[in-house]
Amino acid sequence: MGRLEASGRSPSHFATMPNVKTARHQTIRACLRTQGWLPGREIVVFSDGDPSLADAVRHAANSDAVHILDWFHGSMRVQHLLADRW
Repeated sequence: MGRLEASGRSPSHFATMPNVKTARHQTIRACLRTQGWLPGREIVVFSDGDPSLADAVRHAANSDAVHILDWFHGSMRVQHLLADRW
């Protein structure tokens, strides 16, 4: 699941699941294109630390992407783990 934002455009969301006819990278690439992305343009990925989203975006774009750790979602992940232990 992800959200795409591009300057001057309304945000767009996408979700992928296993066993879906359309491959994950194709879904992400289509969403990138709806936001005006073209091959060769820079992409920045914010995530909770799970590398799978950044890897999927890199695969969709067929290029590198800057991966930035989103501390808010990362801390929520840690809080959830701690709450389950106590």
